[in-house]
Amino acid sequence: MGRLFAPGALVTPTMHGTGFLAAPQSPQQFAELNDTVFGQRGFYERELVHRVEYYGHIAHVWSSFDARDSLEAAPRARGVNSYQVMNDGRRWCILSATWDIETPGHPLPSGFAAGAGR
Repeated sequence: MGRLFAPGALVTPTMHGTGFLAAPQSPQQFAELNDTVFGQRGFYERELVHRVEYYGHIAHVWSSFDARDSLEAAPRARGVNSYQVMNDGRRWCILSATWDIETPGHPLPSGFAAGAGR
């Protein structure tokens, strides 16, 4: 994980419930949480569409996805990832990652649905 993320990087899951919540954490904290949550059942995320905008040594990546419990299962969720990345002169690495999940009142933008722009 150390090679994927820049020092001090943040991973921010967001949640819908009685309100909208964001939970910033270190990549290590996020990995530990996900091992607890998904360690016994699996988690598969498939990218639908991505867009990248660059400026100098930084870039912003938008990546829509669907999530499944197995490769054969129907998607149980869709959403959009937002990554801020930087090139440190040797490699591209993640500064921050956050995402939001689609809800009935908050659908994926049409350009981010499966097959859009491909």
